[in-house]
Amino acid sequence: LKYDNQVAGINEIQGMLNRNSALIEYSLTDSFLYTFIVSQNNFELFRNSIDSSFYDAIEKVVRVLRDDKFGNMRPEDFEEYIRCSNYRNETLIGQSSIIEKDMRLTIIPDNQLGYIPFEALLTSKPENPSFEFRNLPYMLYEHAVNYSYSATMLVNQESKGNVKEIKAIAFAPAY
Repeated sequence: LKYDNQVAGINEIQGMLNRNSALIEYSLTDSFLYTFIVSQNNFELFRNSIDSSFYDAIEKVVRVLRDDKFGNMRPEDFEEYIRCSNYRNETLIGQSSIIEKDMRLTIIPDNQLGYIPFEALLTSKPENPSFEFRNLPYMLYEHAVNYSYSATMLVNQESKGNVKEIKAIAFAPAY
């Protein structure tokens, strides 16, 4: 992998996708977020201007999800999570005409986006939300989500088929 300069093309990516799946890859620059969305038959590219508020919203979402004191959360923090999470979803996925409900999404995040569990983003802003996380419209309810490091690695992995001889599992807990 170190010296292999070949990258997967759109046709290769589309060839490995199922009918009801899509690949979403992000690229962050100083002032733009590029979003590449590929399905079996379609391709979209979005370029969104970003500023410090983009990064602030990511930080707020991550902070709420990492905090283990949900019982001590203030209503203002809950409302801020709803606002930032919905804003993130609209910017990251909501503008696509390819993505439909119940699609399996493979997400390739970039930079700070790697800290966000996309399943916890909201698909819409709830009207009159009660102060309960369990009633929010999470992406998890509409999409199965998995992650990859790059489209090229995913295509290479897919071309090798399922590797059944691996008999190990590793975890890296944080205490």
